[in-house]
Amino acid sequence: FYENRHSDEGFDTELEEQTTDKEGNADIPLGINSYAAATYQLQLVSEAFEAGSGRSVSAAARVIVSPYDYLVGVKADGDLDYIHHNAARHLNIIAIDPQLASIPLTDVKVSLVEQKYLSVLTKQDSGVYKYQSKLKEETISEQPMSIAAQGSDFTLDTSKPGSFVLVIKDANDKVLNRVDYTV
Repeated sequence: FYENRHSDEGFDTELEEQTTDKEGNADIPLGINSYAAATYQLQLVSEAFEAGSGRSVSAAARVIVSPYDYLVGVKADGDLDYIHHNAARHLNIIAIDPQLASIPLTDVKVSLVEQKYLSVLTKQDSGVYKYQSKLKEETISEQPMSIAAQGSDFTLDTSKPGSFVLVIKDANDKVLNRVDYTV
């Protein structure tokens, strides 16, 4: 899955102690509303103590938390770092809802973007000019697509050598997923 907003930062939050009910359940307020609206991988590590004896048991759980109504995932049938010219490479594209059930999506656009590095003469703070490589992304094509409930297959264009990005967007041009590949 793809998240358009990047952050290399992790967050550690100490939670308040909770007491379980008779069935051993406890509601733990996580306070995730204080973080930016993005997709996170939440890991909860808890330690429970037996009443009276002080013996403890530890457990950990990991889950993806997202404010979105759905996420779009992509699985390739092989390596995308280098694909031979005119070789067949297929992607399986799925959309899932918050309950992790596959759902259909309509009004999706797929854009093929070529990445090129250009040498640009740039003036430095010291007044000296220096060549720098700047990434330029140019949209080559765009086509409508629908994602079926069981997922949809997509064949990558490998007819031209270079570095490319397949960008999957919704009707409002929100990026749902990006897949980099090199031919």
